[in-house]
Amino acid sequence: MAEQDSRGFALLSDLPMLEPASVAEAYDFAVAAFEISERARTPVFLRLTTAVALTHVTVDVSDDVPPPLVRDVVLERDIARYTKAGAKICLDQHRDLIERLNVAGGVIRAMGLNRLGLAGRPGGLGIVAVGPTYAYLAEALAAAGRELSQVSILRP
Repeated sequence: MAEQDSRGFALLSDLPMLEPASVAEAYDFAVAAFEISERARTPVFLRLTTAVALTHVTVDVSDDVPPPLVRDVVLERDIARYTKAGAKICLDQHRDLIERLNVAGGVIRAMGLNRLGLAGRPGGLGIVAVGPTYAYLAEALAAAGRELSQVSILRP
């Protein structure tokens, strides 16, 4: 199967998405995804690319942590949440979805997962680098004789 851009699946599903740049970041983002999911009550799309998935590296992991919330399994009968029976229910579900995305965005901002590094002087080069593209950017700048600190970089 050819590698394809799967970011559209998160967009179509209206899900928050995290895209790690390294194996260590993939571990950290998996932990963060569970936190975001619990606080925003929504699934989180963790997108891996071949560049990250096929990399072998030792990662320091935290001790096993039990789930923060142990719940009994309850089959919840909530027609307004689990069905599409009528326009009002659909509109209410869509409003809830947008609110959950806003909550997830707030959690992501609070966790500092989006990073903006500004260069020392204004008016210079600015780059948005997502996932492993950030690692490629660091290599390209080094090959060009520039450092990451000389460029403003947004890592969403």
